[in-house]
Amino acid sequence: MDKKLRYGVIAILVVAMITFFIHQANEGMKFSCIAADHYLQEGENIYGVAGKYCTGNRQSAVQYIMDTNSIKGNDLGNLRPHTYVRVEATK
Repeated sequence: MDKKLRYGVIAILVVAMITFFIHQANEGMKFSCIAADHYLQEGENIYGVAGKYCTGNRQSAVQYIMDTNSIKGNDLGNLRPHTYVRVEATK
């Protein structure tokens, strides 16, 4: 095999491997949620809400719930019992 062909084959394999790893990383971030109206209970947090109504990557689901409810990261410690949290169903 000549040098140019060898480098071409190597380049194709590298691109294929990078594409595969990017796809795998994206698959790992997937989650789905069912719709719910939830009021936080004593000691409960958004992470627990995500575990109750969502499957898949929990961190992505937590961020989705925070975005849906306009909750900022620095607000998480201020959430109190009976705080309303809406979980929207994912498609």
